[in-house]
Amino acid sequence: MPEKHFYEQEKYTQDYLLPYFLNVIPDFKKKSILEVGCAEGGLLTSLQTLGIKVCGVEISPDRAALAREKNNSLKIIVGDITDPALPGILNEKFDLIIMREVIEHIYDKEAAFNNLDKLLNTNGFFYISFPTKRSPFAGHQQIGKSFLKKQFHTCIHCR
Repeated sequence: MPEKHFYEQEKYTQDYLLPYFLNVIPDFKKKSILEVGCAEGGLLTSLQTLGIKVCGVEISPDRAALAREKNNSLKIIVGDITDPALPGILNEKFDLIIMREVIEHIYDKEAAFNNLDKLLNTNGFFYISFPTKRSPFAGHQQIGKSFLKKQFHTCIHCR
């Protein structure tokens, strides 16, 4: 199943994200990009094949390992976006930070956004997506293993 996610990420990037970024971000292919919650690395692989400098942060060692297995030239850091040491570990800033369907899993949003601010270049771009509050996908119930999978998830609110 995780390998399936890699190919889904690649296809979504090719079909939707890449056309969007090419349309709204000047000189997109010259940007350095960080994906927070890069999972299996499908998005990063798609962009890297265009010659774009990419890097990923993934909290799950297993998902990061699969990303490296699928593309051993990816720079993937196993880490938590709320960790105050993360900006020093990455030791660079990025022109675009992408965070897709991750924010709803982060409890300390203030720490996360402090780090994102340290990692984003001046005049950089930040792309964030998340499931809507009442969406059945907001809590990822589709993969739940208990009776709670039928309940709607309410995300904690940003300050």
